[in-house]
This record gives sequence, structure tokens and C-alpha cells, in this order.
Amino acid sequence: MISIVISTYRPRYLNKLKQNIDLTIGVEYEIIAIDNTGARMGLCELYNMGAKRAKYDIVCFMHEDIDIKTNNWGSKVIDIFSKHAHLGLLGVAGSGYKPAMPSGWFFPWINKRSLYINTLQRLNDTNKVDRTILNPNNEVLSKVVAVDGFWLCTKKDITLEIPFDQLTFKSFHCYDIDFSLSVYQKYDVAVTYEILIEHFSEGNFDTGWLIETIKLHKKWIDYLPINLVRFNSLDQVLTEEGAFYFILPLLNKDFALYKDVYELLWSRSVRSLLPLKSFLKLNFLLSTGFMKKMVAVNKK
Repeated sequence: MISIVISTYRPRYLNKLKQNIDLTIGVEYEIIAIDNTGARMGLCELYNMGAKRAKYDIVCFMHEDIDIKTNNWGSKVIDIFSKHAHLGLLGVAGSGYKPAMPSGWFFPWINKRSLYINTLQRLNDTNKVDRTILNPNNEVLSKVVAVDGFWLCTKKDITLEIPFDQLTFKSFHCYDIDFSLSVYQKYDVAVTYEILIEHFSEGNFDTGWLIETIKLHKKWIDYLPINLVRFNSLDQVLTEEGAFYFILPLLNKDFALYKDVYELLWSRSVRSLLPLKSFLKLNFLLSTGFMKKMVAVNKK
């Protein structure tokens, strides 16, 4: 038996998802759909509200723009939790390495050996669907550090013990990684390859995302990086540098972001990880970008 919490503002998507769930879940369930038209609440606040209303032991949080392809997926979720007593959070896409540099669970330069994915991803504004299976250890269930929030399941007891951080994260970014890291402190976080889901929208890596991501890293910097996949030092450095290069172009939108990233770059977690040459290079790129932004602003 499963409680399903959905943030909704598009009735057409919600109705299709309700039909999809009814056809595929295979167990008794309830849907707690909370209207969030106008983005009145961040997902952390909304999910905490939904979790408190849930009447079943398993709670699944999902976006409304998905289509679950696997029949009897509810039975599979219940079975996974019953067989793995220490499991606290389940998703279908995630990573076994969380960088100390500001980043999501995924970015283009991340080492694919850290990725665990079983998804169908609709490409924005097209009818093309990208089928991604990354299963480096050929497992049915893989332990990870963080999972993507478009579909995730946990236990109601855990949502009450470790609620989403609605005081820090008030928008629609980073709720999933923060919750993953919180759960990871006490329980296992994992990706299942037994359930296939199509997601109709891609992530939006804009300034708003970076602002929330910096909040995330300021909160967790003393615990990062988390290297569950046991990358060697070179792989770690390359991954951290890749995270930096990904966010660098976004810093031009807001002067304050340079200062925030500079502080994180100089944190003990990052300084102790990067070789001196790499550390100086990233500092140079950060300073150069800031000066170019200053010159551009003064010319206006």
C-alpha cells in the first residue's frame, strides 16, 4: 500500500498521471495531489504537507509530467523496501559521487562510472525520447549518494524523522539532493533498475538553480565530497573541476555568486582535495570571470 504525493498545477498532466498510476501500480494506493498553481509553495514545504497526510507506510513523491511504464511497480517498491531493511530512499536515477564544488547529482562532465540511471527522458520541445541505462555494476539495486526527484519513494516514518528542509529550500531546486544527503546520514539511498519511467521535461540549470545549489553546498560542505564509488584522486579532481566549469558561465548573471563560489572554493573540503596547480587555476578563472564582468558593467 502506497501513498503518492504530487505537486500539481497542470490538470491535464495530473489526470493522465492518475490514469497511468491506476493502470500500473498493482497495489492499494492513495493520491495526495496538492494544487500549487502560481508556485505558492516550494516542493519541500509541499512534500512535508503531503507526507503528514499520508496514511500508508510507503510514500512516493513524483512530478506530474511522468509516465510509468512498468506494470505492478507498486509491488516492486514494497518488495524492495521489505527486502532491504536499511533502505531509506529509492529512485530511478542517481549518482554515487557528490562533488564538493556546487553541482547537481548530474552534470555533463561527471564521470559516468558514478551514474546509475534507468530512465526514458523526453527532450524539451520535441517528441524525441532518450533511453538511458547506466548500470556500471550490473545490479538490480545500486546504492548511491543522491537520487533525482522526479520520482522517489521512502517510508512515512523517515519523512517524519527527516523532513524536507523547507526553511532552507523554498523553490523547486535541490529538494531532492538535500533530502538524499539527509537520509544518507542514517540509511541507504538506492536506484532500482526494475522500474522504468518516462519524464517529459528536462532540468533547468539557470541562475535560480545555482543560487539554491550554493545554499545546498554551504549547508553540506563539511560532509562533501561523498565518494561512494571510490574514485581515485585523479578522478575526483577531474570531477570537481568539471563541476566548476559547468557553473562558471552562470556566474555572470549575478555578482554575488562569484563571492559565494569563491568561499566554497576556499573551503577545507575543496582545498584539501585539489592539487595546488588545479586550485590556483580555478581561482584564476574565477577572478578573471569576475573582472570581465566588472569591465562589461562599467562600459554600460
